[in-house]
Amino acid sequence: MEAELSRPKKIFTRQLAIEIIAYLYVILFVYAAAYKLLDYRFFQVQLAHSPYIGWSSHSLAWLVPTVELIAAGMLIYAPFRKWGMYLSFLIMLCFTIYIAYLLNFSPNIPCACGGIFDKMGWKGHLLFNSVFTALGALGIVLMRRPK
Repeated sequence: MEAELSRPKKIFTRQLAIEIIAYLYVILFVYAAAYKLLDYRFFQVQLAHSPYIGWSSHSLAWLVPTVELIAAGMLIYAPFRKWGMYLSFLIMLCFTIYIAYLLNFSPNIPCACGGIFDKMGWKGHLLFNSVFTALGALGIVLMRRPK
C-alpha cells in the first residue's frame, strides 16, 4: 500500500524537476538571446575577435540567439519539450567545451557574453555553464525514465 502512495509522489517530483529545469533554461536562453540581439553589433564584433570562431562571426551572431530562442520555444511547448531538452543540453555542452578549450589553449579570450554574464569572468562562466550542462543531462535522464 505504501509503495502505491509513493509512486504518484515520485512522478510528481520528477515532473516538477523537469519543469524547473526547462524553465531555468527558458529564462537563460531568452535573456541571453535578447541581450545578443539588442546589442547585435557588439555581439558580432566580440565574436569576430574570438579565437577559432572569428571567421564565422556574421553567421554565428544570428545563429546563436536564434537557436537559443528555438530551444526556449521547444521547452515551453510540451510536445517538443524532450527535444528542447536535448537541444538545450547540446547548446550548453558546446558552450562549455568551447570555454574550457579557450581557458586551456588560448592566450587571448575576448568575452562575447553580456549582461550579468559579462561580470562573471571566464572561470565563473565555465562553472555556470557546467551547472546548466549538468541540469540538462539530469533533465534528459528524468524524461527518459519509465513512468
